[in-house]
Amino acid sequence: MNRRQRRQRLLINWLGLVLLGLAPLVVIWAVWGLSRPTDFAMPVFIAALLSLFVSLPFFQRYKRALIATGEGRDTDVEASLWQALVSRQQQGMFIASLPVWIGALGIFAGLEAVPLILLALGSLTIFWVYKLPKQLD
Repeated sequence: MNRRQRRQRLLINWLGLVLLGLAPLVVIWAVWGLSRPTDFAMPVFIAALLSLFVSLPFFQRYKRALIATGEGRDTDVEASLWQALVSRQQQGMFIASLPVWIGALGIFAGLEAVPLILLALGSLTIFWVYKLPKQLD
């Protein structure tokens, strides 16, 4: 498998992980709708915001794997470096989806639309950071 095919496969994988990360919010919001705000809405929103910072160590690992993959091009270990990069990307994106998942559960606590949209945008921003750069073609 050449680099272009690997990159296309990773892009499709990335898109699938983005959809998987946002799916619970969309499904719960569509099925149950928004409920009345409760006293638990603000702590749930704060917890979801704090979960954005959980992804920082995972991004550092992804960044190191990305640099190693870039430096290991055209070597014998390139395939294993790509596998390590995919693994780090998946781990990081699962952790990056935490704010959306907490927000989806926050619907039951009465979390309103604006905080849910902010959490979704925060997760989408972190997802975008995990997208492969074009330099790896």
